[in-house]
Amino acid sequence: MFYTEPIWTCQCTGTTKLTHCEAMESERKAHHMLSANFPVVFEKPVLELVHLSMYQSHLFSLFMM
Repeated sequence: MFYTEPIWTCQCTGTTKLTHCEAMESERKAHHMLSANFPVVFEKPVLELVHLSMYQSHLFSLFMM
């Protein structure tokens, strides 16, 4: 079956060749670790940097066409 095949990737860690269940568990653990260890004071600046870098990357790709 599709869900039992080792074709899944954890979106958080990038670990490949997981079953669906393993990938979901890996993502759950990564989210838990981040929420437990990432200081709240850094959330806004980090999200702003990620947002701006994604925006700049999108603009760059538009102009390079």
